[in-house]
Amino acid sequence: MPSNRSSAANAALIVLLVFAQLLPAITARAANASDYIGLTDKYNDCVKRLNSQKNVLKPNLEYVRSALAKFDDRYTKLTKRAANLREAAARAQGRLNNNELDVCTVTFRGREISISDAYSIANDAEKKAQLCATYKNEAVTDERVLSDRMKEIDRLASELAEWKKENDDAVTDAMMIAIEQITGRFAAHLSKESASLKRLKEAVERREKSLKNALKADDAKACAVVRMKLDAALEKYTVAWTKANTGFALKKAEPVNVWKLFQSEASLITREQAEVDDEVRAVLNDPAYGRYVQEESTAKKELLDLFSQKGAETAFGAMKGTAKLVPAVGIAMLLRDTAYTAIKWSNSLDQVMMRVDLTDKSFQATKSLVTLVGKRKPKWNSVLED
Repeated sequence: MPSNRSSAANAALIVLLVFAQLLPAITARAANASDYIGLTDKYNDCVKRLNSQKNVLKPNLEYVRSALAKFDDRYTKLTKRAANLREAAARAQGRLNNNELDVCTVTFRGREISISDAYSIANDAEKKAQLCATYKNEAVTDERVLSDRMKEIDRLASELAEWKKENDDAVTDAMMIAIEQITGRFAAHLSKESASLKRLKEAVERREKSLKNALKADDAKACAVVRMKLDAALEKYTVAWTKANTGFALKKAEPVNVWKLFQSEASLITREQAEVDDEVRAVLNDPAYGRYVQEESTAKKELLDLFSQKGAETAFGAMKGTAKLVPAVGIAMLLRDTAYTAIKWSNSLDQVMMRVDLTDKSFQATKSLVTLVGKRKPKWNSVLED
């Protein structure tokens, strides 16, 4: 039978093991919405670094490939030139030996050269031809290394784009939820305004009808003007409510585009609501109003109270002061009250960042090759050009 002390020790050990397993989950924080800004900056930095590497590699790879495509043709031309010159020089020397001519030259590129010059040019052509074969082998190796590095950069860029899209989808989903919540609050506020305004309009309609029945045409006409203004305002509230109740009918898209559309619609509807509120307030504060509606003073007070709450500004609080902000900041502000988590994206990006760091380190070696290609260009050009 184990002792009580041994059992307690075992139990403590089990607790420690379980805690050690749970510790990463306990300490892992739920990513803040502001992480979207940091992650976007990281992504942009990665893309910038990869593009910088490509910009260095691409012209060198293009030069190596261009030279590689010319070496064989150049080798053939130089070999043929050397053979033709040697053959022409041998014929000329034979004619001199046979005493056919006292002076005999070789024609080369439209000019007459001596037999010794012909042999000298032929020797130079043969040497260049051999160098073409040597330089081609260098170019084959250089092309492979440079090409592999470009493929690696493209692969990393593709991974980055894939994870960025995955995160953008998560961000957009969270944004759509946030927008629905915000516009829902605004729709609820508009419903209250519309309900109070509708009661006022109905009261004015009743008053208009009673004035007509009393054959008070002028008063009935003035009352109708008030009623029509309220009716027009109610229609505008209905349009605004419809927009808000559908979340502006925004379609899922890239986060920045969703943000810009939301910002534009929210700014427009805020301005429109402020305008219609002012129109209704003007009617309510018109001294003539009291002559036609007295029994609905409660609805009037409700409306004025609702106007003071600035429904659109309150609902779209996330928009306040964001007009001049970069989209990433506005998006982060919009996400702050949602369940958006950047943990998955952050972990994925960290993995890619590790690879990009490795690429940066290996690129130092590649830069040595780029330097070497720069040094090779003069000697390669010396055999590729006449």
